[in-house]
Amino acid sequence: MSSKFPVRWTVTLGLHKTPKAYEQALESAGFKIKDCARDILQKVTCSKEQVEVNLASATVAELGFPKSASTADLYAAILAQGGQLCSAEVGPALRLILKDLSKNEWLWIAMEAISGSSGVLCAFHIVRGGDSLWLSSDDSRPNLRWHSGPRFVFIAPA
Repeated sequence: MSSKFPVRWTVTLGLHKTPKAYEQALESAGFKIKDCARDILQKVTCSKEQVEVNLASATVAELGFPKSASTADLYAAILAQGGQLCSAEVGPALRLILKDLSKNEWLWIAMEAISGSSGVLCAFHIVRGGDSLWLSSDDSRPNLRWHSGPRFVFIAPA
């Protein structure tokens, strides 16, 4: 399994002990934070100790769905292929180390969704929109359908 989804990045969780500390680190490094991401960032539980996490990524098609799949189906496929869902802290931690995304590249964090202020279940995504690097979030309900192209980040199979 690990050869199909090799480690692409390693992030250290627990470098920032509070959501506010992540927010300050992101802003001081020049990253932009969408209001929806700022909203769910405040609900993230940060690791108390530093721990390294190896991350892989795959498109919906690479996870076995050539046309489309629901969020629940994608997450089940990640688990069935030896991966794990990320803790929400992976979103801001990965954003802090990824400075070289292609223009208009999006990476969705495969994580348990967090209810935003609007009541919608959201997950983080990392994006380069034009010349700006963003931590954002959007709808990630279990029944939401994804076409074959979006790339999801998850804990790499051991």
